[in-house]
Amino acid sequence: MHLNKDQVKRHILFWSIIAVYLNLDSPVPGSWAAKIMGGAIECLNYVGVFYGISLLGFPKFWKKNRIYLLFFFVLICYCLYSAVTYFNYLKIIPALGGHSWHQEYPISNLLLHNIFYFLILCSSGAASFYYRNGVYQFTIQAEKEKLFLVKELNFLKNQFNSHITFNFLNYCYSKIHQKQPQTAESVALFSDILRYSLEAKSEEKVLLSDEIANTENFIHLQKLLNPNVHAQFNYESETGFYILPRILITLVEIAFKHRTNKNSQFHIDIDLKVANNELVFTIKNKVDADIDMANNLIDIGNVTQMLSLYDNNNYQLTKEENNGYVIIKLCITECLPTPESEAYTTSYPKRIKTSSRNIWNKTTDSEKFVSKPLMRLNKKQIQTHILAWAFIIIYAHITNEMPGTLTARVIGCTLYNFNYMFVFYGIGLYIFPKYWEGKRLLLIIDIFFILLLYWINSYFIFKKIIPFLGGFTDIQEFTFYDFLQVRFYFFILSGSAGAASFFSRYGLYKVKQKADKEKMLLAKELSILKDQFNSQFTFNFLNYCYNNVSKFSSETAESIKLFADMLRYTFQTKADEKVALATEIIYINDFISLQKILSSKVYIDFHYKGNLTNKQILPRILITYVENAFKHGLTNDPQHPITINLIVDKNTLLFTVINKINLNKAILSSHTGLQNVHQLLELYYPNNYTLKAHESEGFFVVELKLDFV
Repeated sequence: MHLNKDQVKRHILFWSIIAVYLNLDSPVPGSWAAKIMGGAIECLNYVGVFYGISLLGFPKFWKKNRIYLLFFFVLICYCLYSAVTYFNYLKIIPALGGHSWHQEYPISNLLLHNIFYFLILCSSGAASFYYRNGVYQFTIQAEKEKLFLVKELNFLKNQFNSHITFNFLNYCYSKIHQKQPQTAESVALFSDILRYSLEAKSEEKVLLSDEIANTENFIHLQKLLNPNVHAQFNYESETGFYILPRILITLVEIAFKHRTNKNSQFHIDIDLKVANNELVFTIKNKVDADIDMANNLIDIGNVTQMLSLYDNNNYQLTKEENNGYVIIKLCITECLPTPESEAYTTSYPKRIKTSSRNIWNKTTDSEKFVSKPLMRLNKKQIQTHILAWAFIIIYAHITNEMPGTLTARVIGCTLYNFNYMFVFYGIGLYIFPKYWEGKRLLLIIDIFFILLLYWINSYFIFKKIIPFLGGFTDIQEFTFYDFLQVRFYFFILSGSAGAASFFSRYGLYKVKQKADKEKMLLAKELSILKDQFNSQFTFNFLNYCYNNVSKFSSETAESIKLFADMLRYTFQTKADEKVALATEIIYINDFISLQKILSSKVYIDFHYKGNLTNKQILPRILITYVENAFKHGLTNDPQHPITINLIVDKNTLLFTVINKINLNKAILSSHTGLQNVHQLLELYYPNNYTLKAHESEGFFVVELKLDFV
């Protein structure tokens, strides 16, 4: 029911133009006071109807399906509009020394004349409401989809970047570094790779030297895990250059994923060179004939989309196949120097002219990129436009008082409405979509060209066709200048409506474009992170550690198995897809068991009861509160253990977590995890849950009551 700041500015500008036009082209003869006051009152009358419909009538009654109340509201608006028009033209203007043609007609004609302008204002107000409502609904849906991606990404990062993950890795390292130094080295390398991936953000560039070091760690770890791996990494790089994180290592992972390692004569050769602000990264490896290369293309496509979002046309990514070898080559034409340099920026480049081409994702000029989706209407818009034009044409025929033959009235009225349609769609579907974001001079030229054609069409319709068919209009008696002036008013009306139609689609398009870009960035970051750790690389590493450790430490081996099961559950579930409650309980039990292995002094009581059959819940909702208790609570006090109770009573879940607050832990936290869960509950369980989180006598208590839906 309100406008944002930019919309207010545009509306003020629009109504200022209307007010100036009404005063300059006022049909009221007489004193200037009558012209100015009459025009001002008429403009305010238009404003009242427009915003009454747009900001009050439709928002208040349409969403609540009170159509009958909306009808009465519109009827009241028409009565008020007609009353103001009546007093303005028949009372106020004559009192100020002006004269209006409305004074010569009966009130019935005045009311009939008002219907046309009132319906235009109503339609415009309704269109304004539908546009804002469309943007609002899309924004809500986009934010919901984005929120799921953010939550899943944050949870994934928190799962890895939490104290339990690195405590687990430190625990494994401390247990095996004396008896299994090679296995301990693999744990240290995996920890470094994991920390780098979690700390790097997709939208912030990192030092090329850090990316190289991470790639070297990955290759070294692969060699430890599999002695048949033969990989060589050669690089020549100047210092102080930046690159998007995880780009190089993702391409290297593709090579390892699809390599041939059965014979030692086949190597993976990796070369990196940076010179004159240009980076060239090449990977050559032998590929088995039975490997499905479709996944290879998907992985490369993920890298391509990340590059296209941030480096635009500054890169070239190619893939060649030759005698069983696959060669992947990445060339970045502007490898940016240090942030202190003026050339460095982490913002999105607006537009960079380059001759480089990309075989995976062909980019286009901004004009083509914008014009294609905006030069056409969807099915619902087409239906709305047909209905609107049918109403306008029927109304024009009903109110047409042209003297002469019926043929002249019907054909003449139809032709000049088609002329309005020509202006409307010429401006709304061609000129503005094609030139608004590009060549503004051509936009102005084309508008004048449309105006010229409109005048020519009007001239032939009113001066030639209608008289030829036996009709007569007042315009036939106008001078050429008066004719152009009168028809220019209707050109402005039709053209403004066409431009408004474009800007409504354009505004929604830009909102969608921005939302899609944000979602794509999150999706790609999530995809890259999942591909990096939900892969044979991660589970090969865990299997390697398990096999080597199980020989002398069953407890450590059990911790590795638990950690692998938790990772697998994390990767197999999505934030917006429900899972069985029993599965979520198993995950919580694994988490608790791992905590007990990592620390001998962990006291926790976890009890659950009730019928779990066919009960589903969003994944990782409950574990967040458990993790929060371990993070901030006192875990080594047998007198005050962490208490977790889960009760299923028919269709209701009661989940309680109580922990004694550890005053010695200096952990700064804004309880972001709890806030994230609260947002997910609002999205999926609105009005079906209650959540209480509070401190009481040195304890932190979380109580969640949830109705299964």
